Order: sequence, then C-alpha cells, then structure tokens
Amino acid sequence: MKTKAIFLRVSKKELNEKTQLPKILNHFNLKESECIILFEKISGYKKEVQKNRKAFQELEELVANKEIKEVFVYSLERLQRNIDRLLHFYFFCRINGVELFSYLQPEINQFKEDKPIDTFLKYQSVLTNGFMAEQESFLISQRTKKSFSLNDEGQTISYKGNRVGRRSKVNEEIKQEILNLMRSMSYEEIRKEIKEKYDINVSKGYLSKIKNE
Repeated sequence: MKTKAIFLRVSKKELNEKTQLPKILNHFNLKESECIILFEKISGYKKEVQKNRKAFQELEELVANKEIKEVFVYSLERLQRNIDRLLHFYFFCRINGVELFSYLQPEINQFKEDKPIDTFLKYQSVLTNGFMAEQESFLISQRTKKSFSLNDEGQTISYKGNRVGRRSKVNEEIKQEILNLMRSMSYEEIRKEIKEKYDINVSKGYLSKIKNE
C-alpha cells in the first residue's frame, strides 16, 4: 500500500510537473513507483478556482481517510498560495497524523513534532512561508494592475504609454522560485539551477535586481 503522496501544481504554461518531480524524488530519496502522484495545472491563489482543483481535493480525501502518512511538495505554495487555506490544510494533516515535507522549505522537514517546541517551530515556519507566498501573489496582482492599461484604441500599454511587446522569459513564477532559492543558494548556484531547468541565462546583476524589487 502506498503511504506517501507527492503533490505537484503548476500555473504557467512555461512550467510542467517535470520541473518539480525529479527534485522531490532525489532530495527525499523516494521512488516514483512507491508514491501516489497528484498533479494539477491551476492557480493556487484565486479563490474562485478552488472548486476546480481536483488533484488537491483528491489529496484532501487521502488525508481524511488516513490512506497516506506523508505528503511531499516542491514548495508550500504549490499546495496553497492563500495563507488561511495553507494553514487549514496544514492542521488538517496534523489532525489526521500526516507529515508534511517541502523541497524548497527544508526548515520544516527537521521538526518531527515530538516535542511542543517542534510543533511551534514547524507551525511558525509554515505560517511565515504562507504569508510570503500570499504577499508575493498580492504584489504581482497589484503591479500588473498598475503597470498596464488600455489606450483609446483598446491596445494594452505600459505605464509609460508604450505598447506591450515581448515579455521577459523570467516570469513571476520563476522570480518567486529564485527568491526561494536565495535562502540557501549562492547567485552562481541559482544561475546554474535556472539554466538547467528553464534554459534561461540570468546575470548576477539581474538576480540582485529581483532581490531588491
């Protein structure tokens, strides 16, 4: 019986589950054949799309029925980008005896909740990361609204009045991943990671710009 589940979510057409699954399997020394793999391509932030998250609903059912003991994700925001919904799922797992593990948030993996202080520290880490994910989504939404508008001809223009042209290959989701990687990796390591995963070359100066935005 498979007691481990790997949950994958992507929300951009440039990404796919193959960018997340190998990292999870290798980092946690898991075998794909021994895990329940759940995948969905949908936003984790917008409230109105939550009812369409079939894979996440299936994950909740596995937890509720105590069919699994461990859940592995690439990053906590892959579960939910809304802090309230993320915390709800976290406590839902705790109540049902399911342990939560994250590739990009290794700090939550060291707390086994054997002691009250471990329970508190893991909760604090999930809370902090949940806030950061929701805040980033909120800022992206605000920047998008402020940066673009329609001119008299109905064309999309930037705040400078220029028509919108080709977009940077580094989208907001990749930027968020870069920010997460900055917690544990050097600029050179991040450059190699982004090049390997997306075939995109980013300079150290550009990484510094992302950090300070």
